[in-house]
Amino acid sequence: ARWFLEERMAYKLMQIPEEEMKATPELFTSRLQVLIELGKFEEADAWLKEAPQKVPDVVQNSIKAALANKLDRRSEAISLWERTIDRAISLQQYGDCIAILQIAERFGEREIANRMAQSITELPVGNLPQGAALEYLENYFVNEPQEWLAFWESYPRNRPGDGFATQQVAFLKFFP
Repeated sequence: ARWFLEERMAYKLMQIPEEEMKATPELFTSRLQVLIELGKFEEADAWLKEAPQKVPDVVQNSIKAALANKLDRRSEAISLWERTIDRAISLQQYGDCIAILQIAERFGEREIANRMAQSITELPVGNLPQGAALEYLENYFVNEPQEWLAFWESYPRNRPGDGFATQQVAFLKFFP
């Protein structure tokens, strides 16, 4: 989808029959991405209602919440975000949390993205990927260096042998 947009050929993607676009989550979300990029939020909202069952609920609900905000349906957006976030946090699934964070970022939902970054650092370390895969979270803690340091200090205790985490602690302690 990104290539179609960058090459100003989104119309080509939109010419693919809808039934074919519903065949896989990747094709489905490609069309959705194009509609969103083109600012066609009403069409994107309608398309999302056609989502195949293979598209994860967390993805569908996060996009529904973000679209509701774009369409000035604030109370619906708040309710959807809350349910989606509460479920992801209660299940302590990194994949769900990162999906919410990325969708929130994509839609400019900074408060939601910040909340999810914080929630990710509170997940059990065993539910998190290797330390290097978490480096992107640093931008969310620029104004909270002690909290960021505390996260990295607890990480190696629970996942010994992760050299990146040890390196982060040393860097944060000696170059605050």
